[in-house]
Amino acid sequence: MLGALLRAQRMAANLSLRELSERTKVSNAYLSQLERGLHEPSLSVLRAIASALGVPLGSLLTRAGVLEGGEGDGQGRLRET
Repeated sequence: MLGALLRAQRMAANLSLRELSERTKVSNAYLSQLERGLHEPSLSVLRAIASALGVPLGSLLTRAGVLEGGEGDGQGRLRET
């Protein structure tokens, strides 16, 4: 689900993989693999992607189902698996 969300956010920002790669300093090939769900990105990579897309990291993680949304307090908890 995270990969599909990353792709949707990138496309909504009207960025190619190459442009996102240049903004994040993450390889084009690795970003493609993330979008296809082949790898789990590190927090530092997620921060770079969120920043490049202009999306708050917490919001991105909540929408991807990685964090549980807070009760309007801007806080979230890691979702238990």
